[in-house]
Amino acid sequence: MADETSFEGRTLQLAMGFGQGAGVLLATEKALTTALGAYMDQLRNIGERWESLAVQTIEYSRTMGSLSAHHALSDGRCVIDVGDVQYALNAVAKNTVFPIGVCKIS
Repeated sequence: MADETSFEGRTLQLAMGFGQGAGVLLATEKALTTALGAYMDQLRNIGERWESLAVQTIEYSRTMGSLSAHHALSDGRCVIDVGDVQYALNAVAKNTVFPIGVCKIS
């Protein structure tokens, strides 16, 4: 059995996924804490379940980065800010195929 991934490790994995989705864009610290804050409690308490939910959860993070980047670029900016992350959170939550509300981490 693998060692349990720490909270810090889970956070870094999600940051990596967000960055993959965002591509070459930078993000403000507040934007990143907003993205992470949406699932902070769940990340703290997920424990051993992380190993079975990691790929799906990281994919959500990657999608968040991509949508945030798209929103910033559509406004002519190369830096993701809080409003871009909030747009992405709303867009993913409204997804009728697989809304973020049914993400197994939440």
